Amino acid sequence: MKKKCAKALSHKGEGKKYYSSNSYSKSTSGRTPLDPYFVSGFSDAEASFIIIISKEPRNVTQWTVKPRFSIGLHKKDREILDLIKSYFGGVGTISAQSKDSVQYRVASLKDLNAIIIPHFDKYPLITQKKADF
Repeated sequence: MKKKCAKALSHKGEGKKYYSSNSYSKSTSGRTPLDPYFVSGFSDAEASFIIIISKEPRNVTQWTVKPRFSIGLHKKDREILDLIKSYFGGVGTISAQSKDSVQYRVASLKDLNAIIIPHFDKYPLITQKKADF
């Protein structure tokens, strides 16, 4: 069933209103299903693929390597991060990054290899970010 909606979200005491117009189909669970190409396109614009290399004296090599996939957005857009996390099977975490921003982050090597990387192999990025992936 196609549904169009416009909603106004007001924030207590701030006197601000944010408006959103969405056209979507609801799944049987009541959540908006995300198209895999949307997830890739949104990631092309907003996501980061990061590898952190840091000194770790306890390791044999004295170094540690930590890969990460993340998307940071304004806190008013948290719902899209919830949908993306749900799309990826609930892996990763969503947490406050600052007063006004939230971040979805997947840092588990197991989840990156089993879920995130296969998604982008099947539904590839198309911008320069593809080289970083």
